Amino acid sequence: MKIDRHKIGNGLIDVHTHYGFNLINFYKIQYPIVQDVIALSQLITENNISFAITFPMPNSIYYDVPICVEKNIFQATKFCDFPFEKENLYLLTQIKAFNLKNILPFCSFSLNDKVEEQVKNLEKLVAEFDIYGLKFHSQGDHTSILEISKYPLLLEFIDKYNLPLMIHTGNDEFSSSLNVLEIAQKYSHIRFCAAHLGRFNLRFFDALDKNKFSNLFIDTAPFIYLCEHDSIKSKISNSILDLDYSKIEDVFDFFINKYPDKILWGTDTPWINISKMNSYTENRFVSYQDEVKILLRNPIIAQKIANNNTINFLFG
Repeated sequence: MKIDRHKIGNGLIDVHTHYGFNLINFYKIQYPIVQDVIALSQLITENNISFAITFPMPNSIYYDVPICVEKNIFQATKFCDFPFEKENLYLLTQIKAFNLKNILPFCSFSLNDKVEEQVKNLEKLVAEFDIYGLKFHSQGDHTSILEISKYPLLLEFIDKYNLPLMIHTGNDEFSSSLNVLEIAQKYSHIRFCAAHLGRFNLRFFDALDKNKFSNLFIDTAPFIYLCEHDSIKSKISNSILDLDYSKIEDVFDFFINKYPDKILWGTDTPWINISKMNSYTENRFVSYQDEVKILLRNPIIAQKIANNNTINFLFG
């Protein structure tokens, strides 16, 4: 039976985690490539996190990996009949088979191919399994979330089941956090989360300061990596908020204090560390415990952003 806001109680929730096997990173010899749902369930329990929202890795085995990597062409394979057919089913089946009560699954979708077939399948899945939301990885799909307007069946499905939508943001042409703002404004009855703190995008937060966007949330995943790596890449172009990203806890507090009702805590595990292993030069390997430690500095804040806000994102 699907957990509601009352059954979650005061439990802390990691709003952004992945499961499965990432063929793109495997092909490119990059980290990470894998996370098992049972191991994830145990990991959050060991760190006093009550629940994890979990969705498949960014890329579906429906698409031919070498062609996708080498030519940026999304060509179908014969592994499955439509994108994320097997990934969504495996996630839901594993949770049900092993009675993993602390994993709240989101299903993934692609806007590249067979969207109608995906929606029909999601209708079947939601009748058999507990599904808490949807995830769209714009970078992995090489498609902007704005393209969802072309698929009323998908929007109707989201609306029918009152599902929230988690959207990847990045610095590529497909994943601008400004796209999330635009789509959240267009569909104000749907709850959206701009993942990865919108990559600290200055224009994103300027717009957020001028408009409440009551249906839009922002997650922190993976916070340490964002501060130590993404901020360095983006600050050169003066495209991000002018903060001292070397003071990670101060940056965390800045967002909590300025956007107390919008921030959701998440880790992006196993994407807490991201690297090209052939040229790995990091001085430290960030752990799940490192991310949890930042959250738990203040129990009141932890309750706000890892429980109250996340429950509002999940259920409205």
